[in-house]
Amino acid sequence: MNIQQLEYLIAIDEYRHFAKAADYCEVTQPTLSTMVQRLEDELNVKIFNRSKHPIEPTDIGRQIIEQARVSLKQFEQIKKIVRQEHTTLSGRYNLSVIPTIAAYLVPQMLAKRYHNYPDLELIIKENTTSNIIELLLNERIDGAILAGPIEHEDLISFPIYYEKFYAYVSPLDPLYGDKEVDINKVDPDKLWLLENVHCLRGQIERLCKIRNSRQHSTIKFESGSIDTLLHVV
Repeated sequence: MNIQQLEYLIAIDEYRHFAKAADYCEVTQPTLSTMVQRLEDELNVKIFNRSKHPIEPTDIGRQIIEQARVSLKQFEQIKKIVRQEHTTLSGRYNLSVIPTIAAYLVPQMLAKRYHNYPDLELIIKENTTSNIIELLLNERIDGAILAGPIEHEDLISFPIYYEKFYAYVSPLDPLYGDKEVDINKVDPDKLWLLENVHCLRGQIERLCKIRNSRQHSTIKFESGSIDTLLHVV
């Protein structure tokens, strides 16, 4: 039994398909099948019921796969301990960033990565807050940059910066030119917001107390891009 075989078990359990699991593990299907068969022979048990479509783990297979996940987490922890002994950051780091700030932070991060950490393989992906939290809890990514506060007993978070809310106002709007915006003067029907999947929308709705207030707008426009909203205004 080895770590590679445990990784194959978990991949098959997630994809419930040998070919798809092999693609994910970047090996051929015969190689993956052979390695799993060897493990089954070594343990003298059947881990997967291959007659089912999609395939399913057996009862004992579920227990083995669950323990394989625990073992891989411990193995990754060992590797992290070893990496911490090195003075230079290296290896792979999977980072997720919400789209509303990715365009502004990611270019700076990449520049510093190339200059300060040339041996670090940084993988950055945009995603929504709810998806990112799920990925963190399932340990599919190493870290994330989100709009706080994030309160979850299984996650550790800390602030890296604070920023103000700014209203982007049309020159034709009565609020144009005001140095500060009185929330009570904001007309909910004139607000154009990001789509519901973006946490920034929820923050604006709570701040302006407009979740159920947009009743009379003749034009309702939602976007996944802040830049698009800026151009439309």
